[in-house]
Amino acid sequence: MRRTIQQQIAANKRMSVVYSLLLVFLLAALGAAIVGYFAPRFWFLGAGGAALLGAIVATVGATSGSNLLLSISQAREATPLELQTVNNVAEEMAIAAGIPMPKVYVIDDDAPNAFATGNSPQEGVVCVTTGLIRKLDRDELQGVVAHEVSHIRNYDIRLMTTLAIVAGLIPMLPILWGAPCGSAVGEAATTGIATQAGFGRSLASFLPFLLPSLPLCWS
Repeated sequence: MRRTIQQQIAANKRMSVVYSLLLVFLLAALGAAIVGYFAPRFWFLGAGGAALLGAIVATVGATSGSNLLLSISQAREATPLELQTVNNVAEEMAIAAGIPMPKVYVIDDDAPNAFATGNSPQEGVVCVTTGLIRKLDRDELQGVVAHEVSHIRNYDIRLMTTLAIVAGLIPMLPILWGAPCGSAVGEAATTGIATQAGFGRSLASFLPFLLPSLPLCWS
């Protein structure tokens, strides 16, 4: 039986909750594994601490994640000339979607790309690259902006921003949890700490390169 749009929306909301809970479970399991490796009797502290840390970071992501992404992407407010091209299109699409006019930001990049961010339609931001403005005509640009406005209207961005920031904790946990546990169990755990922390640092070292591309991948 073919599902209606309302049924599909309800199913997507349920799956979003499921995936969010799975990510929290993964974070807690990793915290328990790291602490349990050094101090098996206190594995539950690692699980609870990792889950609490995830909740704190998720709250920060939900409230300030859009500003963080704009800063990482080196986005700037559009100039008057750029606004002439994009602002009118963004306003048309916002009216069609029934949401407030989003702010327009620009990234100085020749690659044609765009993304949307914002915690709610009232705080929506559409960000486009200079390459997109130069290479697309008005109708093509309108199609891209309409796609991004739909993300704002459906609250997709708030969910993805929060999950991405929480997922960024995973490679950091060996550093955050490994050192305190190692000092508690003595020199015998030092080798384990070095291994865990080295692995965490190796993964974490890639974050500055991955984070700027995250918002562009969500479009």
